[in-house]
Amino acid sequence: MLPTPSALPQPQPATDELQALLDVSLTALTLLRPLYGPQSQELTDFAFDYLNPAGQRLLGLAQRPTTTFLASFPRAHDTGVFAFYRGVLETGEAGRFEVTYVHEGVDTPFYVAARRHGPGLAVSLIDTAAHAQAPVEVALRASQAREQLAQTDAQHQRASLERFLSQTQATVCILRGPTHRLDYCNPAYRRLFPSRLLPLGRPLPEVHPDVNAPGLLARLNHVYQTGKSYLGVEQPLTITPHAGQPPRTHYFTFSYDAYLEQGQIAGVSIFAYDVTAQVRASQQATQAAAELQLLTANVPVFLFRTDAAGHLTYVNEALFAWSGLSPSMSNLDEVWRTVHPEDTLALTAAFTASLAARQAWESPVYRIRRRDGEYRWSLTRTQPLLQADGQLIGYSGVNVEIHDQVEMQRQLARVNSDLDTFMYTASHELKTPLTNLEGLLYALQEELPPALNQGELVPPLLALMQQSLDRFRLTLAQLTDISKLQRAHAPPAEAVDLVALLDDIRRELGPLVTASAAHLTVELTTSPRVCFAPKHLRTIVYQLLSNALKYCAPDRAPRIAVRAYEQPGYAVLEVQDNGLGLGPAHVSQLFTLFRRFHDHVEGTGIGLYMVKRLVDNAGGRIVVQSELGVGTIFSVFFPR
Repeated sequence: MLPTPSALPQPQPATDELQALLDVSLTALTLLRPLYGPQSQELTDFAFDYLNPAGQRLLGLAQRPTTTFLASFPRAHDTGVFAFYRGVLETGEAGRFEVTYVHEGVDTPFYVAARRHGPGLAVSLIDTAAHAQAPVEVALRASQAREQLAQTDAQHQRASLERFLSQTQATVCILRGPTHRLDYCNPAYRRLFPSRLLPLGRPLPEVHPDVNAPGLLARLNHVYQTGKSYLGVEQPLTITPHAGQPPRTHYFTFSYDAYLEQGQIAGVSIFAYDVTAQVRASQQATQAAAELQLLTANVPVFLFRTDAAGHLTYVNEALFAWSGLSPSMSNLDEVWRTVHPEDTLALTAAFTASLAARQAWESPVYRIRRRDGEYRWSLTRTQPLLQADGQLIGYSGVNVEIHDQVEMQRQLARVNSDLDTFMYTASHELKTPLTNLEGLLYALQEELPPALNQGELVPPLLALMQQSLDRFRLTLAQLTDISKLQRAHAPPAEAVDLVALLDDIRRELGPLVTASAAHLTVELTTSPRVCFAPKHLRTIVYQLLSNALKYCAPDRAPRIAVRAYEQPGYAVLEVQDNGLGLGPAHVSQLFTLFRRFHDHVEGTGIGLYMVKRLVDNAGGRIVVQSELGVGTIFSVFFPR
């Protein structure tokens, strides 16, 4: 059921005489109440509030029908009756209307008169079929009915047009005559100029002095004189707002059209849309694109894009400037010709394999030719470009020149190789002098008179000499191990049981654990099996545990925890202590060869260096967290 506003005010009780007149009247009389839509004031139907006996007989309805007007007469739209009622209701002007209504196959001519009564309508209906009419009268009434229908329809259309113009966000105005007098402007037009009076009838140049801008008034004159429309797209208009505020520029897409009355040009109509937001967005996008173009052209790396087959479709200007190639080259794949001939085969095979896998790719290090002919080391990375549905459309890539880094690494490799050679040579060449010194010390002890051997000065000196020789021998042994580590291939990896390995090392370190009153806990309930060279793994674990015992804090008993767990791609061994700890500056130098930070403990500064080399050579990594005075955590990541 359609929602209704409050019912019409009910009339006061009629006198007996008035009621008698209504009852005996041969004219059908009714009161109609308008019905509106649920979310708007759009008229949708009428309800019957009263129908006199003649109306009940004529229309076949009760005194207060329960059905609505359109439900009772569904063809009222087609015949124009509903439009006639709506026109009288909206304009407030009484009217008359003649109509022939077809109901159940019978043509029934009616003569209808209506006027607004309060919020509703008072209507009278006469069945003209019951009255004899002359042909002239019939023709006249038909003409009047057509005229009334046209007038009602025109009134409705005008009302609809006024509602549209008042609600639209488009700016609309009508200029009349050759001086372009302001004849009409809708609310959207007035909102553009909140601080400016817009008197109708005044020429536009007086209302808006800006219209005298070059070309604007000439365009209006041209449209008025020729009738040819003018279309402007995203044209700027600077508007002066309230006093004290800066001018603001709007952008409009608009049309100037000839305004016709009775087929003659009477003025110019302006219909404009404010497209400032779209223009600002477009300007920002253009600026961002220009900045991106500037960035890609001058970024110190080479950017490129390919199609799904790997053919180059874009290369930034930096590569052309660096390589000396022409930016106008028709086939961008010619860029690959700058690759060194010795590197081309391996690079092409690796790139082709990445295309087949449709995955991100990092190239091997290779050389490309600079514009001066020198080949420079570089590295390329690519990333697949996928649409929202997952379809591959190509690859984006970056090429970075790493010549200086590669040359530095090669130089460092040479230095390391020389150092390894030196350590290997020194560790072997110094063994003989060391052995001779030990022999001489032994001979000296044997040849000294008993009185001197039992004195207060000589025995301590001999002991110090022996300790120095022992430390020298330990250092040579570790140097020999390092040189072997560098020169020899790593032994094969095996699955090592960490529980058994830790039990063995704990027994070996038992005297040191007892002497320091250390508390050692091992948490390996979910321990993964580590795949590593057993001898090297034992060296790593032994070195970490022995360091945790040796570098303990003097004011508290050592507490050492050993844990093992898994991470994606790695088995992790963690050794945590509450010892001396290190500051941030020392942590970064912890694995440097011969580097020591505590002199109160015997050592050579080689142990952690060896641990780092063993882990790195196996493709793992070691992470250190330490705080001075609190303790240290070593986390060793073994690749799975």
